[in-house]
Amino acid sequence: MMKSTLRTALLCLLVTLAAGSSCSRPEAEIYHIVTTVCEDAASAATVNYHCSLPDSYVLVTQAEDTTFRHAKKIKPVSRIWSTAGIDNTATESTFYTKDRYVCYATLSGLEADTRYRYKIVAGKTRTDARQFKTAGKKEPWNFVVFTDFQHRENPVTLPLVEMMKEMASPDLVICSGDQIDVAGNEYEWSFLLDNDIFRDFVYAASPGDHAYWASDKTPDGHYPQYDKPYTFVNLFHFPDNGAPDSKGSSYYFYYNDILFVALDMNNSNLSSGARFDAQAAWFSETLDHLAGTYRYLVVFMHKSVFGSDLIDAAVARNIRPQWASLFRQYGVDLVLSGHDHIYSRTLAMDGDQVTEDPAAGTFYLDMGSSGDKRRPLDESLTGNPRYAKVMDLKELDQSCACNIEVDETCLMVTVYNQHRQVVDGFVVPRKERPAASESREGFLFVHMTDPQIGFRDVSPGYGQTDTLMQKAVALANAIRPEAVFVTGDLVNDAADPLQDAIFTRNLAVLTAPVWCIPGNHDSFSDRFSFRMKGCAFIGLDTNCIKDAAPEAEAAQFDWLTQQLENARDARYTFVFLHCPLVRESLEEPEDYFNFSKEQRRRYLDIFTQYGVDAVFAGHTHCDYTTEISGIRFYTANPVGKTLKHGISGFNLIKVGPVGFEVKFLPTR
Repeated sequence: MMKSTLRTALLCLLVTLAAGSSCSRPEAEIYHIVTTVCEDAASAATVNYHCSLPDSYVLVTQAEDTTFRHAKKIKPVSRIWSTAGIDNTATESTFYTKDRYVCYATLSGLEADTRYRYKIVAGKTRTDARQFKTAGKKEPWNFVVFTDFQHRENPVTLPLVEMMKEMASPDLVICSGDQIDVAGNEYEWSFLLDNDIFRDFVYAASPGDHAYWASDKTPDGHYPQYDKPYTFVNLFHFPDNGAPDSKGSSYYFYYNDILFVALDMNNSNLSSGARFDAQAAWFSETLDHLAGTYRYLVVFMHKSVFGSDLIDAAVARNIRPQWASLFRQYGVDLVLSGHDHIYSRTLAMDGDQVTEDPAAGTFYLDMGSSGDKRRPLDESLTGNPRYAKVMDLKELDQSCACNIEVDETCLMVTVYNQHRQVVDGFVVPRKERPAASESREGFLFVHMTDPQIGFRDVSPGYGQTDTLMQKAVALANAIRPEAVFVTGDLVNDAADPLQDAIFTRNLAVLTAPVWCIPGNHDSFSDRFSFRMKGCAFIGLDTNCIKDAAPEAEAAQFDWLTQQLENARDARYTFVFLHCPLVRESLEEPEDYFNFSKEQRRRYLDIFTQYGVDAVFAGHTHCDYTTEISGIRFYTANPVGKTLKHGISGFNLIKVGPVGFEVKFLPTR
């Protein structure tokens, strides 16, 4: 009897120990999950969610991996948030009373035109699997557009979304604002986001004026307005490349051959204002910078440039004069809007005038409503020659959504009501644009490291390492890259003038511009930061990090922070080091060939915070590749003599229309 009792007790103890970590983990509430676009939708997407626990992560894998066997674990950016102090309605229906962790995990380095699945994990809780597909599909392809869901728990919105998903199978869904009625009421967002319909696509949206409505209603029935769309930007992490005072609510992204621009038009009641003017300046600067990088240009914004003057007179007064001119100047193809709750579509517009050449003009579509809030028709629209079609949605009892098919000749827009009936359709012809520039079409750069003239070289005149560098230079010149980066250990003995002369002679033969940073065998200190082809390139001196020079390292870290801040709107951000943060793992032991654990975490944090895409290093004389927190780390083979499994050569980086590739080219 005693033995049986002991066996039972021992078995219970083993079960408890085996499950101990699981049993100690709390349950988590994970909600408001939505997948949003990144600047390059072919190589990245962002998973957004709110969580009751501070620690969570996303498991992501390709869709065919249904068991998540090959999933990657991505830690999100997370911070605690509520609307306490922003609005003052402390009820269960608002964001005020419930602190939560606002999380977003950017999934980068994805393959184009590929379906992925993901789960979110926090404590004991795992969400069910959701899916999305990256851009990159060749024509034809399509996307779906909604506007003004607005009224909470209305009977139209979710069935309309479900209908369009069934009919059009979109991988990209856009909403041009007013997704809710009162932004401060959390349950309205829950109605939209926390269901089995609003999922399995990549989402983009512009804020409507109702995204500025706080929940603390005044006695006279009005809702105070936030000065910024706080709840909107804490639910959706859109590309951080927008106007300085409208980050997250204005932005742009590429999806296949379209450049999409989202605008935040919701201080239009002001005749002037710093945020409004800054957004116009940002739009011009951005389109100048991106000229020639797209086939079509589509803008989505809440308030319609050519909407009803009766419903919102500020549009005619403050939006139309400036933005119609800007859209004409930059050749916008299509502008998608809502706000009026009246359906209207213009003919092709050249500024504020109708043009007889559709391929030269801009089409404006105000779809009115994708919910059940509709307004009576503004009669001033019906006789106006600028409109191709207007509809009284209230009288017709109709709500609208559209499917837009894209090919190399046109955008074909088909508008449906909630009964699956086609209620309008039109074609936006492709414009003749300047040839695509290399800033989008692609370019090459070379990463060399450790030529280290004289290292393990007893040949006369250091002939062996001289020859290895000559081969690398000749191969790089044959490729004709835009730039060459050499990440340190240029020579083996900085006091040897012959080694320096050999390196300098070889360097002078390179036909591309060259940037060098020092290695531990070099006697100089240098760093660099510049833009090229829309990408940011930043080089650091790792000697002050490895040699424990705290003042120099602190000054460089402050400089790095500023350079990364300036690079927020870069297409890609590439960082160059001599000594790598790590070779293969964040937890690998500290040694001569990596950063200390404290240093590697510090630099990884800032690289993650500012969205660094890749880090290139050397020092090891053999290659290692790893990915941590969505950042790719390439420790390259040397140009010169090798160690361990190394092969002499260099890395060639090809930045393409979507994504970038790194390929090793041997020279011996």
